[in-house]
Amino acid sequence: MTHLIWGLLNFSLLIYFLIICFKLVKVARNHIGGFATIVFVFGLLSFVGGPKSDSNAVKVNQTKTFKFALKDSIELNSGKFSHVILENNWVTKYDLFLNSGKGSTSQKNTPISAYSGTTGLVMGTIWKPININVLKTNDNNKFKYVVYGVVDWKLLGATLYTQAKVYEGTVALK
Repeated sequence: MTHLIWGLLNFSLLIYFLIICFKLVKVARNHIGGFATIVFVFGLLSFVGGPKSDSNAVKVNQTKTFKFALKDSIELNSGKFSHVILENNWVTKYDLFLNSGKGSTSQKNTPISAYSGTTGLVMGTIWKPININVLKTNDNNKFKYVVYGVVDWKLLGATLYTQAKVYEGTVALK
């Protein structure tokens, strides 16, 4: 429910900001002229875009994948894909996706890679997995996982709060 309220707050503030911008552009055009208004709009858009040199910035549509084993050490056609729902809020889900396969020498299931993502309403929040650990268990068909990450709560693009999250559990291979 918090995610829904936060998303609606972000959306309504964005709409209000755009209305204010249109009114300001109209006033600026009437008082200082068309060319000065165009310079003002481009200057405002350059601030909205933000800096592009930040190497820690989250890039849209890019998923950080944590690799555990080389694909060369895995037997061909033994791959398995598992999905775990880490947290299921009313409008947002945090997921863990795990690829595994049988080792070419040991014939035991081995984790290959994992990644975590968000589905649902994500307006105003960004899930950033920091580290994913996948460990073998005594049962060859189960893995233990630990996912560390943070959720950045943003209001109009500015981070107001960073919430740490840790998820632990086991996943059964299918």
